[in-house]
Amino acid sequence: MTGAVLLVLGLLVMQAHGTGGVEREIPKSESPGRGLGYLTGAGIFGLEFIGIPVIDRYLNWGKPPRWGNPFKNLSENEPYHQDELWHFVGAALTAQLNYSVLENYFGMDDPLFTSAIMTLLFWTWMECLDGMGSSGFSIRDQIANLSGVVYSSIKRKYPEFPLYVRLGVRDYVGLVSKSMEGDVKKLFGAKYRMTKVEIIYMAKNLSYAGFVVSNGEKNEDKMGLTMGFDLVRMLNSEYQGWWNKPLGFFCNHLCLSVNFTYWIN
Repeated sequence: MTGAVLLVLGLLVMQAHGTGGVEREIPKSESPGRGLGYLTGAGIFGLEFIGIPVIDRYLNWGKPPRWGNPFKNLSENEPYHQDELWHFVGAALTAQLNYSVLENYFGMDDPLFTSAIMTLLFWTWMECLDGMGSSGFSIRDQIANLSGVVYSSIKRKYPEFPLYVRLGVRDYVGLVSKSMEGDVKKLFGAKYRMTKVEIIYMAKNLSYAGFVVSNGEKNEDKMGLTMGFDLVRMLNSEYQGWWNKPLGFFCNHLCLSVNFTYWIN
């Protein structure tokens, strides 16, 4: 589920931060909810709450869910840590996206609480759709969703908070090979073996160290230690342009750095 969701959310981020070189902020003199800004923001939220579930159903199952009580189908079909960390990062990313949309398109001042509630509703909605399908409603995933929203709120209130949880690529060769095959379902099916999630402490000089989690060939948990330097974040701060906000956003949630990882198992 999370692979397709994060892919679409990444595209929404580019729009929410205004990658066309135009600062997308509604003047304070205008009432929030008027004009093109309101329509664009509403369109982003429409794609988030309606479009993403439809895309996810098509890519994962090819059919709509069986409507019913999702809490009667509790299941843990992906009982490994990387799946939960994907949910954590996805929720944190969505919360930051929703904050930007509410601030830039609807003119809201510090919409921290509103963006957090919207994000939790979205990921609960996605988990309920799983509960109405063969995947099942995962309590562990829902806890990860809630934790990601709380983490994003802390990062928003305290920007210098040095803890980061970011997605990265572990097997670039495998990723390129699967992508060349052109089978999207197989690509998403192997995503946990080709990717990783790092939980790191980043110093003010942009060097960092921490833990990394991935999956082995049998989808068993694979753990390691990592250290590196966030070169992309440094370059983004050195050169000014329209790319600063969206690239800074991705640096918060994706591993775009020079790093070394030692795998324990």
